[in-house]
Amino acid sequence: MSEIFIFSVSNRQPDWINDGFNNYVNRMKSSYLIKFLDIPMITRSKNMNPAVATKKEGELILKKIPISAFVVALDISGGAFSSELLAKKLISWSESRTICFLIGGPEGLSKACLSRANERWSLSSLTFPHGLVRILVIESLYRAHSINIGHPYHRT
Repeated sequence: MSEIFIFSVSNRQPDWINDGFNNYVNRMKSSYLIKFLDIPMITRSKNMNPAVATKKEGELILKKIPISAFVVALDISGGAFSSELLAKKLISWSESRTICFLIGGPEGLSKACLSRANERWSLSSLTFPHGLVRILVIESLYRAHSINIGHPYHRT
């Protein structure tokens, strides 16, 4: 069974975000062990350079990534995948046994996190709240998984 880690730099989210996220996790638990890790957002002061906070958040993320993991960074410069392409990628990524998805803070991911990534994925050119990104990522993974197992969730 493959493991999926989803790292997100954010503060506490409302219950509806956690409920929505867990709904999709429960649908996939027979095929994937999914772990969500909240990385605390560094407090930004008006005198702090945002790059300093992003770098510190990146260091916290990098410490937690398993060495042999396949890393996918959520980044606007990444590729935009159709559901069918994501399904193929999920199969390929699962060969690593551990896949880590990285969701950055307000300024995105650190350069070190982007360098560590094996792939970059852009959900959209729009900006979304962090909680919603969690749900979009897990729903997209569930949809991809459904395509791979022939489940009717994804109808074309």
